[in-house]
Amino acid sequence: GMSGRTLASIKKDGKFWCIGVEGKFVVIPADRYERGRNSYFKYFATDIKVNKGEIKDIGDIIIFDFTDKTGIEGYVYSKESGEPVKGADVSISRKVEMIAGIYREIDFINTTTDENGYFNASPLPEGKYQVSSDIFSLKENRTIAESKRIKGISVIKGKKTKIKLYLRSTK
Repeated sequence: GMSGRTLASIKKDGKFWCIGVEGKFVVIPADRYERGRNSYFKYFATDIKVNKGEIKDIGDIIIFDFTDKTGIEGYVYSKESGEPVKGADVSISRKVEMIAGIYREIDFINTTTDENGYFNASPLPEGKYQVSSDIFSLKENRTIAESKRIKGISVIKGKKTKIKLYLRSTK
C-alpha cells in the first residue's frame, strides 16, 4: 500500500481518475443515497495494480441497482397486542470488514416501517446480514422501549428474505 493521499477527482459524468505513482491501490467510493423511506450506505472496495506509464480503466462501478429486488422485507409487530408498529426504526447491515485500515459496516440500509408495520430493504448483495429494530415509546418522550437484533439472515440473489419482528412497546 501507499501512505498519504492520491489525487482523485470525480467529474459530473461520474468519471474519476487518480494521478500517482506505480503501486497497488484501493478504490473506495462510499455512497449514501436517500430513496423513499430508505437511506442506503455502501462501500465498494477493490485492489488495483498499476504499472508505471499505464492507465488502468476499471470500468463502471454500479453502486445501487434499483431494478434488483434482492433483499430483506418484513413486518414489525407489538409483542403485547400483535398490532403492526408504524414508524419503527429498522437497520440492516452486512458483516464488518476491514477496508483501508478501518473496520466498516458495509451494505447498510436504514429504514422505518410504514402504517402497516412493513419495511423493504433492497437492493442488497447476496450474503449474511443482521437486522436491528427499535421501537420508541412516545408517551415517554421517545425513549427506546425495546431493541432487537437478529443475526445471520441469509440473502439470496433474486429473492426477498421475509422476516417478522415482535417488539415490546411498554417497559
